[in-house]
Amino acid sequence: MTRQNWLCKGEPINRIIGGVTPILSRALNRRGITDEIKAWEFLHPQNGALSNPFSLTDMDKATARIELASKRGEKVCVYGDFDADGVSATAIMTDCLRSMGLETVPYIPSRHSEGYGMNMDSVRRIASWGVKLIVTVDNGISAIDEIYECMRLNMDVVVLDHHKCHEQLPSCCAVVCTSRDGYQTRKNELCGAGVALMAALALIGEQAYRYLPLAALATVADAVSITGENRTIVARGMMNAADNLGLSCLMRAAGVLDCVVDETMLAYALAPRMNAAGRMGDAMCAVELLLCKDRIRAEQIAKELDDRNTARRQEEQRIMDECLSLTADKTVKGALILRGKDWNSGVIGIVASRLCERYGCPTVLLTQVEDGTLRGSGRSVEGVDLFDTLSKCSQHLIRFGGHCGAAGVSLQADRYDDFCAAFISQLVNREYSFDYSYEESITLDECTVDNARSLQSLAPFGSGNEEPVFLIEDCQILNVASMGKDGKHLSMMINKEGRSARVVAFNRGDMILEWSTFGRADLLVRMRENVYKGNSSCQLILVSIRKCFESEKN
Repeated sequence: MTRQNWLCKGEPINRIIGGVTPILSRALNRRGITDEIKAWEFLHPQNGALSNPFSLTDMDKATARIELASKRGEKVCVYGDFDADGVSATAIMTDCLRSMGLETVPYIPSRHSEGYGMNMDSVRRIASWGVKLIVTVDNGISAIDEIYECMRLNMDVVVLDHHKCHEQLPSCCAVVCTSRDGYQTRKNELCGAGVALMAALALIGEQAYRYLPLAALATVADAVSITGENRTIVARGMMNAADNLGLSCLMRAAGVLDCVVDETMLAYALAPRMNAAGRMGDAMCAVELLLCKDRIRAEQIAKELDDRNTARRQEEQRIMDECLSLTADKTVKGALILRGKDWNSGVIGIVASRLCERYGCPTVLLTQVEDGTLRGSGRSVEGVDLFDTLSKCSQHLIRFGGHCGAAGVSLQADRYDDFCAAFISQLVNREYSFDYSYEESITLDECTVDNARSLQSLAPFGSGNEEPVFLIEDCQILNVASMGKDGKHLSMMINKEGRSARVVAFNRGDMILEWSTFGRADLLVRMRENVYKGNSSCQLILVSIRKCFESEKN
């Protein structure tokens, strides 16, 4: 099992930035922002500018080949991916090319029968449509053989991607990929839709700003770093998300149309429904939604995606329960690899993520598909590059791709044992820990609406700009109670030195009996403003809880 550590980010620089609350000033200091000009820029990301798209290697070659296709009147295919990032990127580039007058067909491979990326059958099918140029989005960087086949079939290829490069680049007209010039981590990288947005800016200029809502959704969904240019993309995109008919209909279907559009809505309301398209069926309906101009049709698709998301949650829980039964008698050390017969290949990535968090180690789930091969998804922990680890096992794999935190794999069923041995051997002696980092220790006196409201100005939050977490020490735990449908969540009152506050613990309903016995505990919390019937209050969101023992208080 894992060790849990709580690590303070360190003492902030002793500097108060004018015009902000002391607690916000300290949070900015910890993020390296120590003067008023930088603070203003950080707190107003919607005013930020996007970079020159031609700063990306090969963007000039990519746009030149697309413009040549326009002059020639060639048919173009945008080859995307089935997740929220790939779907958004596909919609961006398809609409962009159509606005240039190009006959453009979008193509998303089936997650269940084709898997991620280009494949020979789809390449040949696309060639039979009379396509002369394929533009890949959110994939293509590892499709060496498939792109060679494209060229053999007299189709040129432009790659727009952001995934990690293999040693060999595809041989084609242009390879625009953020990892080309020395990939180390995903930090400050564009997502696939971000790269598509840059290409659209290069092709049609400021008209491409209409795609910012799609790029914002994809940036949050793909968990790239919400810093620098990505922070601007998300902030500006959220402001106009409802301008996209498909997104506004999806908000209505999710029951959040009247809510403020923020990164939480994108991550937990919209992205799962976009992903559900490919996980539970064909992702092309999600592309259709984002391109749709007819409200009645858009509302139909949005309702379908909402229904698929409900089915996805049910399937996810079924697979999770099976995985927990498989690990019930196991000591998980180093890595976890599980194999199932009828697991939905579109859902196992989510379950792998949950198991990775539960056991604190890299996790790979595999399921058998129609052709007898095994296809799966992996998730990793901080400090373990999953792509690099899989590279060292590549002799046992048919194909793999991804990045340091998540990846997809496929292999012959008879190589399963060899793959397991090779993968685990690299990690068996590793020890991992959940390191919850917090900003500083605070008192309940500091848990105010004004402070909660000021901290929200640090948003949008995400990888690279996490929402502030605070330590409240040695509190009395009172009135632990279930809340929400089926008691899925918990609420509790905490008391210290005559002050009280309400704490909400999402998705921790199973801990009600244990936490009710704690008596006193240390808590890591986030501070939020809660508005109910026009009244504001400071609500604390639980991140982690640790029981206080008598020996610790003496």
